[in-house]
Amino acid sequence: MPITLATIGAERLRVTAPARARFAAYARRVLAREGVRRVDVSVVFADDAMLRALNARSRGIDRATDVLVEGNVFYNRG
Repeated sequence: MPITLATIGAERLRVTAPARARFAAYARRVLAREGVRRVDVSVVFADDAMLRALNARSRGIDRATDVLVEGNVFYNRG
């Protein structure tokens, strides 16, 4: 179950290796609890400027939000 973590945006946005490992482990536990066996998960940690740009491009909203979900969500239980 691949979980990809990336950081984009300002230099001040730093996600340490231990924090990345904890986040990936948490994601795996949640997926396992939900019965999801085969899935690819990509998570991007971004600063406000990047979230604002993504919102403007994809949703026509010129502001940053706490969470932005893009793409399709498909998963196979079992």
